[in-house]
Amino acid sequence: MAQLLPHRIHFLFIVFLIVSGMSFVSCSTGPTKEELAAKQKQERLADEQRRAEKLAAIKKEKLAAEKKAAEQEDAIQMKEIQIPASPESEKLTETESKLTPLAPKKVSTSLEIPTALDTYLITMEQKNISHPFYGIGDKRGFALNGEQGKYVIARRNHPLTFQVRTNPMHDFYISTSEKGWGAAAYRAGVSGQFTYNGNVTLTANSQTPDILYYGCRNHNSMGGKIVVVDEDADLAELAKKLDAEYARYAERSKIAIVKKVDPKTVKQKIAYVGMLVKFKGNRLSASQLDFVKEKLELAKSLEALGDMAGALGASQEAVVVFNTKASQVGPSEEELAEQKERFNDLLVTLEAFIDAHLASYKQAKEEGRKTVA
Repeated sequence: MAQLLPHRIHFLFIVFLIVSGMSFVSCSTGPTKEELAAKQKQERLADEQRRAEKLAAIKKEKLAAEKKAAEQEDAIQMKEIQIPASPESEKLTETESKLTPLAPKKVSTSLEIPTALDTYLITMEQKNISHPFYGIGDKRGFALNGEQGKYVIARRNHPLTFQVRTNPMHDFYISTSEKGWGAAAYRAGVSGQFTYNGNVTLTANSQTPDILYYGCRNHNSMGGKIVVVDEDADLAELAKKLDAEYARYAERSKIAIVKKVDPKTVKQKIAYVGMLVKFKGNRLSASQLDFVKEKLELAKSLEALGDMAGALGASQEAVVVFNTKASQVGPSEEELAEQKERFNDLLVTLEAFIDAHLASYKQAKEEGRKTVA
């Protein structure tokens, strides 16, 4: 018995070690639920931080790209484009001389206003208060012989030529709609339109409407009015009336600028537009709703900057969309036809671009072969 005692003690010691080891292992199998939850939460916060940083970087790149594109667009307008001089030997009749500028003027260091009869230079610049659509549509506008949105008198059976020198983002065309934007293109007697660097000719006849407009295919309210008259019309009297009308645009804009707007009125109008979007937004088409939301955000931004008149104007433009019949019943057949017409025009333009590109590629390839030879 005495001999077996040490062995028993040794056995019990081994059992003790095994049990202690099992307890240690059971206590060290992994983190607790609380630790796992805390770790998952930390990883989730880290992922959210990375996503936020990524979105901020994307937004910064987008803003930089938009700024660069705007700078490039403005720079194109400043490129030197020489316009062929008109023959000085042209003799004008007494009637024709009333339509001719007294002396050639320059709208920049490289663009000279043409002196030929019924020929006008079209350029693009930031709108000022003299433009008929100042504060409406695009911030840029077309200038005719250096005068923003100036009217044109077109005599029936006498070609009218526009020397267009804008940039690729602002194609010039003739329309029956004062807003432009590619809608209601007028084609009868028109050649060369939808161009930013070329000549567009209009030859009115007895079927031509009394009022047409020149504008931009890609933007809203950039152009001016074309008044079509008979050959025997009193041009001097008509020009006098149109000059008075044109002068009123600037006076109207001045009044709008100096007129004080109550901030409370602006705040109420913005809130009203927000309610319209929330409760009646589903009545609008997708494009109309996007337009309203864009104007609403613009109004809020202008209000924050202290431009109450601008904020009120943007809000009112949004309200007009809800008040139009088209916003309640959807696009009319005429609007759908105009959209289809615009699509066809864009398709033709695209095909022309492709043809021009292929021709340029072919020419470059042939010139390269000649150089190698």
